[in-house]
Amino acid sequence: MPGRGLVTAHERAEAVLQYALTTSARDLLRYLEYRIGSDDAPDALSDVLLTAWRRAEDLPDDGPEARLWLFGIARNTVLNARRTSRRRSNLTEHLRRHTTETDAESADAGIEVRDAINRLEPELAELIRTVHWDGFTVAEAARLLDLPPSTATSRYQRAREKLRRSLAADDGPIEREDSDGRHTGDVRPAATSTPRIHAVRGGHKTAPAG
Repeated sequence: MPGRGLVTAHERAEAVLQYALTTSARDLLRYLEYRIGSDDAPDALSDVLLTAWRRAEDLPDDGPEARLWLFGIARNTVLNARRTSRRRSNLTEHLRRHTTETDAESADAGIEVRDAINRLEPELAELIRTVHWDGFTVAEAARLLDLPPSTATSRYQRAREKLRRSLAADDGPIEREDSDGRHTGDVRPAATSTPRIHAVRGGHKTAPAG
């Protein structure tokens, strides 16, 4: 019976995976600890195990090959974790630079920014992360999040304003969007209420126009 054959193949794959994980789990954890630290390694190992179970039928039957396959998943998990860490650091730095004027006052600055984002309504926080973390324009984020462009623009402006207030940065630079929804900054309120705009493209600031 074809159905029974498929079940048998799946069960055999799971049995091979169970053995591979049992014999390699400690080495996988050590591999992860060396690369992303002991604090994050257990969570990363959980991700490796979940991925391995989802892809159990792709596991090679050969023992050494199965071990290499598992470490390939672990390597991809490390790469993803590093990308996430870099994006998180970039997000923190970018938002701090564009919402406050500070001289790296303390190591708590990044925590303050993350907390401020987490206090936003979920839809505002997701938009901020998509623009500042993932590097999309507001217009691109609108398509990605399935939002009308006008809704994305108004949400982004509202999120920026809430972040500025939350971080008590009344004198800090404020970002604005240009006509196509790409964020621009720094816009620092002047005494005359006529701000000077420094364009930002791809995270790099250009000289002020005019």
